Amino acid sequence: GLHGMEFEKWGSINQNYISLKQMWDAAVRFLDYRGVIFAVNDAQEGVVSGKPYELAYFMYGDPEYAAIINRGDSRDLLYGVPELPEVTSEKITQSAYADNFGAVMLRSQTPDREQREQIQAVLHYGSHGGHHGHFDRLNLISLMRYGRSFYNPEMIWYGYGSYLYKFLVQTSMTKNMVVVDQRQQVPKESFRKMFYTGDMMQAAVVESVSKWSHPPYGGMTYSDRFGVTFKEQTENENRSLFIPDDAPEYGVCTGYTEEILQRRLLVVMDDYVVLADYYDVDAAHTFDWLIHVKGFKGLQGDKVEKLRHDAQMNTDPLGAGQFFTDCQWYQAEGTTRASFETRWGEGADNAGTRAPNSEDGVLKMDVFSAWPQNKEVMIGTTPESHRVNKRFWYTVAADGETLVDDSTGAWILGAKEIEVDLTGKTELVLTSKTEKPTNNTLFWGNARVVLKDGSERFVRDLPAVYENLLQPATGEDYYGGPVKIQGTLMADSAPAQPKDKNKPGSITVDLSGLDAVAFKAVVGGDFPLGNEAQRRKTMAVRSTGTEARYLSVVEPYETESVIQSVTAKSANELVVELKDGRVQEITVSGLDSETGKAKVSVRELADGKLIREERNF
Repeated sequence: GLHGMEFEKWGSINQNYISLKQMWDAAVRFLDYRGVIFAVNDAQEGVVSGKPYELAYFMYGDPEYAAIINRGDSRDLLYGVPELPEVTSEKITQSAYADNFGAVMLRSQTPDREQREQIQAVLHYGSHGGHHGHFDRLNLISLMRYGRSFYNPEMIWYGYGSYLYKFLVQTSMTKNMVVVDQRQQVPKESFRKMFYTGDMMQAAVVESVSKWSHPPYGGMTYSDRFGVTFKEQTENENRSLFIPDDAPEYGVCTGYTEEILQRRLLVVMDDYVVLADYYDVDAAHTFDWLIHVKGFKGLQGDKVEKLRHDAQMNTDPLGAGQFFTDCQWYQAEGTTRASFETRWGEGADNAGTRAPNSEDGVLKMDVFSAWPQNKEVMIGTTPESHRVNKRFWYTVAADGETLVDDSTGAWILGAKEIEVDLTGKTELVLTSKTEKPTNNTLFWGNARVVLKDGSERFVRDLPAVYENLLQPATGEDYYGGPVKIQGTLMADSAPAQPKDKNKPGSITVDLSGLDAVAFKAVVGGDFPLGNEAQRRKTMAVRSTGTEARYLSVVEPYETESVIQSVTAKSANELVVELKDGRVQEITVSGLDSETGKAKVSVRELADGKLIREERNF
């Protein structure tokens, strides 16, 4: 199909008509206490309270409409009924689902708590949506508490015209789900297999059976760009990346897997949510359980050791994994606990990401990976959009002879390695130029001179004359953070960003008496910019094989965590110990059954005595 998209409408049809009132009613149960509705596909969370429902209440007088209007901060003078009743909504606290657009929303039912403390979590399993559709089924598309939300389906945005629109933004790699071989899920009708609402827990299971493929190579092709190659498009955007000689046809999906059965169970408890994932395949694959959260604070566990650092999550030029950089991998045994903190209002830095419609303050999140027991965990940098792309022209000359004269579209990627012979040379000149920069990013990464005895001297430590160049503090980028080029830390870099964008900048290095034999550097742009503490990070939990099982707990909180520990006895048994001494045991069965209608039971104990229990069967 066209760029891998699916234009059919999925979901059950229970009646052959729809009334005007039913159209108004459709959104009511999905609005939170602020009147905010979660987003799907090419959308952002939005406020639906107040004015939009004035006409509906004028026509039908439904108390639920009045409750929605009262959540707004303004009234409509044309249709607004003068006196609205003070109504307590019956639906605002309830769990709900809609198979026709494929979303199941679970809300915790803890008594004696303010509405803002209620947890609301949403799984997506609906129609792909065509051009505005995203390649995710079984994605944790929303998680809200305290009027704050950590994620939108368009958490990063590069615009419709960019090749990143369908090569990155809409792919499964940007979603909170399990991905296969870092590819994207082929759109296929998916189903809700279970829905349960009780006092202790809310639970739902969704299922998809589909293939996985590389995203459309290079993103979309547009009729007004007829004849433009993908290479030309990268140059037009000043976003260079490696293009293989045997690259696929522009805009075409390739590398399809076999059909893979995928199921996800979501359980919402009083203070946390549980995600249980099951993937069944015929051949061995690599599975990555993904979640994308801002403000990484640290990773803890019984046994967590640094394993490796990868500049890119995946160097495969056909996939979206190449855009996730600065990836630190850990080898872990037992349960890991990753902590995050997203901020809004004073002190918040939400640049480069589409931060959801949230109240000022803090949303902390601890992400526990309890199963598998032995795994690799990655914390990488999400490719936020900070408008870092720019054309970087550069030359390397020695004793008046030009040795390198080239350019690159420097952004998150686009780095180029340089190595030239300096034997017998006494002067080195590095020249850089750019146009209309929106920020400062350019560096000669780890620029150094190799001497005849094999030793190396960094350019910044040699006698040199700098002309028309910004000069940050040693080891820092232009905004006070570390210098990272294409995901690699380069603390010994020389500046390449001109002060005056209309003129080139240069570094003239005196090589006299050094006995230099070579010059080496990596030219490119720094990313991220400045302090990285509040940047969005991508967490991956990796496993391989012909079956994947995951047990995870996500705890959103405002001040202090209530969870002491999380332990998995097996892929079906989870023990959550709370700091107040209570222990909650969650048991799952049937997720791998033929029907997929999982059975879930919860037992809560204190001092070894059963306090309460609940099950969906």
